[in-house]
Amino acid sequence: MSNFIRLIRFPNLVIIALTMCLLQYGVLVATIKNVVLSHTTFLLVILYTIFIAAAGNIINDIRDIEIDKMNKKVEKQLVGRIYTEGVAWQLYFMFNILSLIIALYAAFYNQNKILIYTYPFVVGLLYLYSTYFKKLPLIGNIIIALLCAYVPVLLFGLQTNHDFRGAIIDDNIKIIFIGYTVFAFLSTLFREIIKDIEDIEGDRQNCCRTLPIVVGIKGSKIVVFIVGFTLLLSAVFFSVILMVHPENIGREGADKIILLNLFISIPIIYALYKLIMAEEKKDFTYLSKLSKWIMLGGIIFIIIMAIK
Repeated sequence: MSNFIRLIRFPNLVIIALTMCLLQYGVLVATIKNVVLSHTTFLLVILYTIFIAAAGNIINDIRDIEIDKMNKKVEKQLVGRIYTEGVAWQLYFMFNILSLIIALYAAFYNQNKILIYTYPFVVGLLYLYSTYFKKLPLIGNIIIALLCAYVPVLLFGLQTNHDFRGAIIDDNIKIIFIGYTVFAFLSTLFREIIKDIEDIEGDRQNCCRTLPIVVGIKGSKIVVFIVGFTLLLSAVFFSVILMVHPENIGREGADKIILLNLFISIPIIYALYKLIMAEEKKDFTYLSKLSKWIMLGGIIFIIIMAIK
């Protein structure tokens, strides 16, 4: 069971589910009276999302058997050691079929066709990423970042696609969703490029053309710094917008916004400093772990904004 949990990246799936719950119940349900998704439907949407994500993690390990031999310790490799490729493929198709069933249910029984419309696009992108795009400079990184940003967009789209269309949505809610979407994209892109720098040797030996291989580590560090600095500016920008917006959030809300800089901006500044100083593989491994804490800061911000 522990190997299966590692194969599907269970902690990452929990973070996805937690983020969706916070956006749904902490922002939408807490603010809008006529939110359309029932608890059961919302649970199905969560399962749909994490099933696709689990399938994406599995296909990534299938395609990375040789690369992982170079970049990881042998005991950490699952496909090819613990699971045969055949079993891994079966699990991949199982998760995709389960997510397709949920999408079809939502389309025909809930009259909400967003899941079925986006299903082939998301599944196809994950497959092409693992097979081809992840070996190219920057393209694969951007695809993963877009798919992470897709989660809040999907949730908001599901609400606005049905009875919720006639509701008046508070501008602060729109700002929070837009802000978190931008944050999810930039923070994921930041980490993905760092991971490519960390794995440069294994990628090079397997004929990949990732950004660090094409432009070098120094050039990649410049790109990562630009992404990280843009992330920092975005965090500050959206904080200011929330604080000075005509629909004033009040003193208590302003105090909450200030905490954004504690949980997001300060770690970003520290990460940028560590990036400048980074030279060895262990430095980029540390930065990769630090970027996870920055992502967690975005979730903590949602929690803070949800507290009444």
